[in-house]
Amino acid sequence: MKTLLFLFVSIFAFQNMSLSEIRKAYATANSSKQNALKFYDELDNYSGSNQTILAYKGAAYALQSKYVGTKESKKENFTKGVAYIEKAIKAEPNNIEIRMIRLSVQENIPKMLKYKMNINEDKNQILKLYDSQTNEVKQLIKSYVKTSKSFTEIEKNKLK
Repeated sequence: MKTLLFLFVSIFAFQNMSLSEIRKAYATANSSKQNALKFYDELDNYSGSNQTILAYKGAAYALQSKYVGTKESKKENFTKGVAYIEKAIKAEPNNIEIRMIRLSVQENIPKMLKYKMNINEDKNQILKLYDSQTNEVKQLIKSYVKTSKSFTEIEKNKLK
């Protein structure tokens, strides 16, 4: 009964979760196993069509695959996460928030997973389209770029 209640509350809580809250949760999701699994739990049941949220859902799958399951299930969840991200990019190629999500995943996964081929493409799109973004997205990008290994200091300064 407690499990059923927990699932109901989790699903209901996500339904009221805004994109701003998802962004904040993503910013801390990589800092601990607990945060990564909570982020995954919040997005796992999302079935809407918002491509940005679907990209975050993909990132959630990729993150939780680091912590949960057998080697096979980790690979399966990572692959599923990448599919969500790639589908979102294909649907909205000029959405730099989705590009930032993919960039952050590609920068932070082991090389052996062979998902690092779009780093320069995403970085260039972010630099090209940054000025036309909302303040909230600009803040998100600036915050990520501070820790990114892909941006030079000159490029980081362009985003200020």
